[in-house]
Amino acid sequence: MALPVPLSRFTSRVGGGSAFFVRLLIAMTNTRRILMELLLPPLLATALTVVASFSTWPFGDSLVESVIAVIAFPIGCVGLLFFAYLFSAIPSLIYTLVMEVWFRAGLNARFGFCCTAGLSSLLGAGAGFLTANIGAWLGFLTSPDCGRLTILGAIVGLLSGFYIGKKQVSAA
Repeated sequence: MALPVPLSRFTSRVGGGSAFFVRLLIAMTNTRRILMELLLPPLLATALTVVASFSTWPFGDSLVESVIAVIAFPIGCVGLLFFAYLFSAIPSLIYTLVMEVWFRAGLNARFGFCCTAGLSSLLGAGAGFLTANIGAWLGFLTSPDCGRLTILGAIVGLLSGFYIGKKQVSAA
């Protein structure tokens, strides 16, 4: 049975005309991995905090209060992100140094993906605890925040470890 559209419209004209499209994966370079280790955890922690706050964030009773809340919300998110990077500068550097030692020593290949994600989660919990204590020492956070940020740090560390620790296959 003949197809109404020739196969050449769906296949590549280079490489033998395979019917499969292979997406090129971007290899995780050292520079990209270090940037992800430094910048991803505070951003992800802020995003998770904002998403969690939707369940407890009340809109105003009137239309004016609701509009003000919707306008003020993005401004508050930017402020939260700023403080996340400010308070987590030292913990992010420690996290990055430990993870880089892990990768440079080849331990991710030796112990595998799950151990890399587990180490990242453990470091994330420590970073969350340290970030909370820095914030409490400066007077911005209270004691209950330390426990919450430790748990949040472990979750963020696990998610970051899954992203940073995955094997990137280069399409050659």
